[in-house]
Amino acid sequence: MAMSFVKAIYTCSLSTSIFNSPPTKAMAMSSSFCNRTPNHFSGRPISSFPTKPTFSLSFKAFCSQTSASTAKADEMPVRIGFLGLGIMGSPMAQNLIKAGCDLTVWNRTKNKCDPLISLGANSGDKPLFETAAPFLDIMGKSRFFLGDVGNGAAMKLVVNMIMGSMMASFSEGLLLSEKVGLDPSVLVEVVSQGAISAPMFSMKGPSMVQSLYPTAFPLKHQQKDLRLALGLAESVSQPTPIAAAANEMYKVAKSRGLSDQDFSAVIEALKVKLQNQSD
Repeated sequence: MAMSFVKAIYTCSLSTSIFNSPPTKAMAMSSSFCNRTPNHFSGRPISSFPTKPTFSLSFKAFCSQTSASTAKADEMPVRIGFLGLGIMGSPMAQNLIKAGCDLTVWNRTKNKCDPLISLGANSGDKPLFETAAPFLDIMGKSRFFLGDVGNGAAMKLVVNMIMGSMMASFSEGLLLSEKVGLDPSVLVEVVSQGAISAPMFSMKGPSMVQSLYPTAFPLKHQQKDLRLALGLAESVSQPTPIAAAANEMYKVAKSRGLSDQDFSAVIEALKVKLQNQSD
């Protein structure tokens, strides 16, 4: 049976901190890796990989960790290939390096930080997934076998659709609390203590109250995922009116020049609506 898991591919410069940050000591050498577009990217609207990678390094870290997953990885003399060193890719790759894995990384360019937004999925059977499990455990907190190719991408879209809708609703709550004379900061604390407590609210709320939106997940990517999720829903005749309404707010925020701000900046689109009503 085929399987898939989510892998976001990004294009970003390879920070020198990857090579210099302690306790990792690494050596680099030229490498040729992934000299053609993988089959599962065929037909996707992304730039094809060059015949010869613009930037590719292979490096072996000589430090190790004591976690159970690292111990399993150490027992497997496998050379790992890692494509994409963006917001998600870089820390994942660093975790593998620090665990002592023989890692080959690939990035389309070392000068740009504009991520490849298209989704990718690897295919294989369940035994292959289990073979790769020790390395997946190093890269993240959890892993899920989702079955057929494409299910990983669908899962990511559904999760991000929920996240985008939650943030839009949270933004409405913050503005409403202020409008009726409540302290939005206290609202954040109250929410964090109740059944609807979510790490996203606790992390984003304080900065949103101050109208600050340090980018962790760009707003343009959140709107893109909402658009794709709505398309997925339409393909199976699933109504998604709440997500559709949230998507419109992210589109307004983009039109206000907030594309590269964190997706929590969607609250600014609601502020514009309030201002227009006042005028």
